Amino acid sequence: MRISFSSRLYDRRGAAAAFLLAVCALIAGGATMQDRSLTIADFEGATIETRSGLTMMPYADEQFGGTSDARMSLIHPGANGSRGALRIVFRVTAEFANPFAGAWAMVGAEGLATDLSAYRGVRFYARSKERSAFAAGIVRFPGVQKRYTMPFEAQPDWSLIELPFDKFREMTPGSAPPANASPFDAKDITSIGVIVMTGLRGEFELDLDGVELYR
Repeated sequence: MRISFSSRLYDRRGAAAAFLLAVCALIAGGATMQDRSLTIADFEGATIETRSGLTMMPYADEQFGGTSDARMSLIHPGANGSRGALRIVFRVTAEFANPFAGAWAMVGAEGLATDLSAYRGVRFYARSKERSAFAAGIVRFPGVQKRYTMPFEAQPDWSLIELPFDKFREMTPGSAPPANASPFDAKDITSIGVIVMTGLRGEFELDLDGVELYR
């Protein structure tokens, strides 16, 4: 933003006041930029898909011979009276070596790796009776797949969950940090999702709305 003033129109007092207004305008403009977010999925439409038009994907051990799964459906209304939200019912069984169940949203168009380093974290509205059963997950693909997770606590009523990227930790499929774990880098991101915490068994229900990245 460029703001200029003519000395013919302002005396010293007026110029000082104008300068102060200019500074306030710049600060306000900067605040607006800082507040910008990128919506990944809001579930306002008739199908379970992200803003990029890609369908949300269940990912569970049933795809590898186990019996754990994740079933998704739209519910109405959503958080803060929005038009819709996503309900995920996870079922985690003990019939697989390392049981897991999750639901994932592809971030980039056609599922391509995307640079999200302009953002500081991910946030969403969540609701569940199983408060400590879930973690958020982020998948990177800098040539090899890397998965990062961060637990969060849901509430029986809608609550806003805000998770900074620098709190995510790399995990292996068995949910143990690898010996050479690398710090999180927001480049090369392919998907963002929610999973049931490792070690839990049974059925878990989670409502999700307004998944977005924040600056």
